[in-house]
Amino acid sequence: MTIRVSFDFSDVEKLENDFYALADMYYPAAMMAGVLEAGLFFEREAKLGAPHDTGRLRASIGHGPEGVWDEEFRKGQAYIVEVGTNVEYAPYMEFGFTMSSGHVAYIKAVGGFRYVHPFTFEGLHFMQKAADKTEGIIEMILERHIGEAIAAGGFGS
Repeated sequence: MTIRVSFDFSDVEKLENDFYALADMYYPAAMMAGVLEAGLFFEREAKLGAPHDTGRLRASIGHGPEGVWDEEFRKGQAYIVEVGTNVEYAPYMEFGFTMSSGHVAYIKAVGGFRYVHPFTFEGLHFMQKAADKTEGIIEMILERHIGEAIAAGGFGS
């Protein structure tokens, strides 16, 4: 006894084209939303770790597209967001510095000029710590946004 089975694949190409059209429609928006959320998470972590004497450094930390703040999030296949600050002393707080020679400085607390001895400030590395925390969670953020896009496209369960 022979059982003959036949399959008609004539609509597979149309289905494939429909799938790619939906992917083109939903995927870029999902990736951009995920990258923006990751940027916001990074910004929050950087602000929490930044020193806060006057609050100027914390307030200046922000996120946006590469080249802050043009409207370009996508470069080829990459989605890019920048987190940064424009405060001039931020690199010294991040990486540290060494005052290699003594100098005279006005000390407000004593109301006059005093000699300041050489010293080293090690740096707080608040941006690097925020980057490390963001790196640990970015995959989860992107998976959630892509999953939502898949569900919106009618491919979710």
